[in-house]
Amino acid sequence: NRHPEQLGREWPTEMALTIITTTPIDLNLTKSLDSGELVLSAFDMLATLSRDLPLASVTRWIGSANPGVAERALLIVRKQAPDQERAAIQRALDDSSLTPLTRQFLQDHLRRLNLTDEKVRSTATDSQKH
Repeated sequence: NRHPEQLGREWPTEMALTIITTTPIDLNLTKSLDSGELVLSAFDMLATLSRDLPLASVTRWIGSANPGVAERALLIVRKQAPDQERAAIQRALDDSSLTPLTRQFLQDHLRRLNLTDEKVRSTATDSQKH
């Protein structure tokens, strides 16, 4: 369409939501740069919105073959529902078809979360002692 204004003002947002909701995550996004960039671009566009994204549509990307896409999804989950981040990571890790690269990224991410939690607990314990 040479006249995108005919689609209305919301069409870019609707298109980005459609991409993250319907694009199959089993596409090999590590080999298909265009598909990975398309999903990342959709996430970028949606990040400018002031409203929350559909969490189910976001969390499914945590199991993406592209660790960059998985990371972007995790950042959104952390922003919208931080109490669900670990469970979402664990669901992805429980999937036997998860690619080794994404599995390694998620295990490292979970390890960093655990270290951060330990540091916070340690700091809180030290504060209580004084």
